[in-house]
Amino acid sequence: MKTNIEPKQLFPNYLRAKSRRFRWAGLALSLGLLNLALADGPNITKQPTNRSVSQGGSAQFTESVGSDPTNWPITLQWWFKDAALDAVANSSAAKFRLSLTNVTLADAGPYFVVASDLSGSATSQVAALTIDPTFIKVTEGAIVTDLEASAKASWCDYDGDGFQDLFVANFYNGGSATKNSLYRNNGDGTFTKITNALSGKANWWRCGVWADVDNDGDADVYVSGAGAYQAVFYRNDGQGQFTPVSIGPAQDPAGRFMVCGVGRL
Repeated sequence: MKTNIEPKQLFPNYLRAKSRRFRWAGLALSLGLLNLALADGPNITKQPTNRSVSQGGSAQFTESVGSDPTNWPITLQWWFKDAALDAVANSSAAKFRLSLTNVTLADAGPYFVVASDLSGSATSQVAALTIDPTFIKVTEGAIVTDLEASAKASWCDYDGDGFQDLFVANFYNGGSATKNSLYRNNGDGTFTKITNALSGKANWWRCGVWADVDNDGDADVYVSGAGAYQAVFYRNDGQGQFTPVSIGPAQDPAGRFMVCGVGRL
């Protein structure tokens, strides 16, 4: 037998019970979402970004994390590819800034950090390190370890062996005049510091300009001085030795001859 009686007529509390069920279901859903949010861990507010450096150089990845203080402490772990970096070998692997030094081609690839607190953990976006093999950063040898008050550097094959040598004009040392530095290229990626007339005179040097002034096939050099210190012209004998020669600009009585874009002091 059919009837048109509605459930609410048979059960007066039907609507109230149904309403309570929806309210409880909504509350349960809200609590579930809240618990899920609390379990997500810290909030990574600054993501690491891609880096590109030369082989032998240094690279850094940085991130920032926000977290409810009640969930502290925050711990960090940087990863490379699918392996956690060793914080004993590199303490920055457990810090906000990951520092990598003397990188090689094997260090190229993806990096990311996992931040954790008492509520859970969060993983940053992946940042890629690209290594440019065109140049290799040199970190050993006198040309990079000598600590001098250098003004400017110039390259020239002064001894005619086919390799570019390095000349560094040094300005002063502790307020006193100092000597230049000349490094001979050994042809194997290393340099030998040379002492001769060019690197043996104390002065307030500014820079060196190379040219074959006497047309004998080897480069001579004009080295400018600063203030009351006169410039000096050195003639190259082609055997790796230099002789100071008196020419007009070098005898400037004021000693303030401008060269290399350096103005009067």
